[in-house]
Amino acid sequence: MKGKIVSILSGGIFGLLLATAPGAQTQGSPVLTTRAERLAWLSQADRETFLRNSRIYREIRPGERSLYYPGAQNSQGLEDWRRSVNPYFGVEALFFLPHHGIPADPEGQRQFALRTYNLALELNTLTGLEYYSHRRDRREVLFKRFFQIAAPGSRTAAPNIPVTVIPPVKTMLAFQEDNKFGETEYQVTFRYQEPVTAITLVNTENLYAAFIPICRAGELLFHVEIIPTREGILFYGICLTKGRGGIASVTESLQQRVFALYDWYSGKL
Repeated sequence: MKGKIVSILSGGIFGLLLATAPGAQTQGSPVLTTRAERLAWLSQADRETFLRNSRIYREIRPGERSLYYPGAQNSQGLEDWRRSVNPYFGVEALFFLPHHGIPADPEGQRQFALRTYNLALELNTLTGLEYYSHRRDRREVLFKRFFQIAAPGSRTAAPNIPVTVIPPVKTMLAFQEDNKFGETEYQVTFRYQEPVTAITLVNTENLYAAFIPICRAGELLFHVEIIPTREGILFYGICLTKGRGGIASVTESLQQRVFALYDWYSGKL
């Protein structure tokens, strides 16, 4: 089963990223686009809501496609995952984080992209991440433990090692213990295409909630993209799982994860 998962991951969702192809920029040209260019695909109503609130969120029902995905040229990978896991449901959200320290020159922008990439590598800092529970009207710990591991079955955190040159693709394993799904291992893949950093997590083990099976290995996907623009950072998150939906507690759990991942990353900048 894990071999099948790796096949889906390596040929699947990661092809859905991205902005311009490597080498598309000429020397001295800007690395970053404007926020308006990245929002061009949104409907007028969604764009107005986003510009007013700096975030939009929606549930994805079976058979529906993403409406907020920020301008990919190649979405074949996402289609591959959908076909392999169909039917599926989930949530997606898009956030804007103003940032006034983004350099104007192309080299400075590339260094800024390197910083945003290395911050995303710091998976171990997800341990203790909190979220707000509307049902309980209080903040709770989402991830009791979350860290990179060196090999399947390990429960020892591997060190976060920053890079000086961003690789196009970087894959690692991670262990997670959270308040909903218990202890689970994930395959985590980072993909970079200037200036976008994408992170995709797919479970490599079956998931249970209170000993009740929730989904099989490979059937839960978290995908986020960190997209620097000249005005700030767009943060896109989507979480999909196999099923036909209609379970409010599961949908709420997926939403909590997308919002918590945004809070985690925005808090590091």
